[in-house]
Amino acid sequence: MKKLIILLLLTVILNPYSVFANEKWQEEYDYVTPSENKETYICETFQESGIPIELVADKNGNSIFGPLVGYIKFTPFTGIYKYEDENSKESLLDENGETIFGPLPGCINFTDSPDIYIYSENNNYSILDGKGNVITNLSEKYDNINFVDKISGYDAYRIGLTSFIHGIIDINGNIILPIEYDSINYEFVNGLMEVSPRHKDNEPYKYGFIDENFKIVIPPEYDEFLVCGDTTYACKKTDESFSYYKIENKTPVFYKTLTDYFAANLYENNENSDNYIELISIKPTYGKTFGRYGLADKDLNTLIEPKYDTPIQFYNNYAIIQYGSTEVKYGGKGYDDVYNGKYGVIDKKGNEVIKPVYDNIVYLENMADIKDGRFILSKDGKKEIVSLEEEINYPECSDWAKDNIVYGGWLNIIPDEINSDFSEKITRGEFCKLAVKTYLKCITHEKDENLEDLSIQTYCDKEKIDISSNPFKDTKDESIILANKLGIVSGKGDGLFCPDDTITRQEAAVMIINMADAIDYTVDADKSVQFSDKSYFASWAKESIYKVINFKGRADVPVMVGTEKNKFSPWYSYSREQAITTMTRFYDVYYWNF
Repeated sequence: MKKLIILLLLTVILNPYSVFANEKWQEEYDYVTPSENKETYICETFQESGIPIELVADKNGNSIFGPLVGYIKFTPFTGIYKYEDENSKESLLDENGETIFGPLPGCINFTDSPDIYIYSENNNYSILDGKGNVITNLSEKYDNINFVDKISGYDAYRIGLTSFIHGIIDINGNIILPIEYDSINYEFVNGLMEVSPRHKDNEPYKYGFIDENFKIVIPPEYDEFLVCGDTTYACKKTDESFSYYKIENKTPVFYKTLTDYFAANLYENNENSDNYIELISIKPTYGKTFGRYGLADKDLNTLIEPKYDTPIQFYNNYAIIQYGSTEVKYGGKGYDDVYNGKYGVIDKKGNEVIKPVYDNIVYLENMADIKDGRFILSKDGKKEIVSLEEEINYPECSDWAKDNIVYGGWLNIIPDEINSDFSEKITRGEFCKLAVKTYLKCITHEKDENLEDLSIQTYCDKEKIDISSNPFKDTKDESIILANKLGIVSGKGDGLFCPDDTITRQEAAVMIINMADAIDYTVDADKSVQFSDKSYFASWAKESIYKVINFKGRADVPVMVGTEKNKFSPWYSYSREQAITTMTRFYDVYYWNF
């Protein structure tokens, strides 16, 4: 505790700008969280107690307020912060860190207005004004409240009880819509809000709609509803058909009946210019679950007959589809299920512009910046880059390496130092940079494929790896040090690593198998292969060579292959383009097996 008090006093007494003296001020903290507009930052320093010390700084690192013991959080409102102290009590703070109201022992919940808050404490709920004054104590009016939230844009609140019934009340707790519904949507769409009344066990749910005056305008007698742009559909279904009613002037008007398909999710492409409705076949083309997905326009006209294995979603003018699956393998770790069908690409007219014959297809760009018609196609362990509309600018390299280098760039595993002159021999230091970026890419994928690539420092902090302890005298490169800590590389004796020395093929084989060991991937040696130059294998490399040629992906293509005339050529040098190709294959093996 004395240490904590001294730290707080020193931070306050000393010049608050002094801790941000260097240009990389964010590195002074264990964790830095930017606001949405990146004008302010919450800076966090961990403590052994588990409760951090936090302060708010501007974009230049100048302290605005703090430090405070506990958690500071951004809110939906500019200049208002939520603060949870070391005793788990919550307050609202203004832009200067002054208390607006609190501390309170319960939870302060936000609405769409900085003048209204919902406060909960031990299942007791109140509505507060912007100064923390109680407007209405809802728990004096209702027992066993489970939740309360404000309907955005309206002076009305959804309320749910622990008996799983819901209703709508005003700010004073007066009933607007009786508390007798199984569910109430959280927003109005096209001037209507979906509600579902109480139902009996073993009976289907039914749905109706209320208008913006919270009056029932469409009785709850429909089985489903669907919103597509400015059109809302209600659906009545039987064992054989789905009858759709278009809601016009808050009145359901029969529109059409579908007997082979039903309309499911709405998809919008990333230009928000076209609306599509996912069609799902009631009677699959084959199997029990495959060949079910097609597409309709916003008027429920069929555009693409249901025959594909996964939902169709366009990005700009194209959609990746899968066809011909007969089984499913659950992806695990939060990933989508993996089907065994082949991949292709269709345009908005349903034309298969790339036939479904590939093992995998991905967009060449990140999802946020997809250009029309640029894809990476995988088949039999080989990568092919295609563009349906624009010519791709390939790097200057060997023809066999072009697609792998473009793929490596897409994976973001190619260090700047080797992103040119691809036929040059790769050095030990360069190989370490490439290997570590690939390793971190694999680790990122294992934890969450949506995460940004881990940095070396972030990874080392999380895994408690000390890269400040350097075993080498001739390099301070953190990639080399980390590769050594992971067991991927070793030195050459006398504290030397020799980062500028080139590597041989057998050295590359050893490093690759060491990488596999580092990610807990077991590779068996295949000693049935009879290399004509096996007498030249170094004793320390022999086992790794027989393993690396058996280190194979989905299409039985090794991560590293031999050379001509049944040789491995262990003493030949390894080029940058060879190393990049090896690492893209390494990542693919990891991706498809983890």
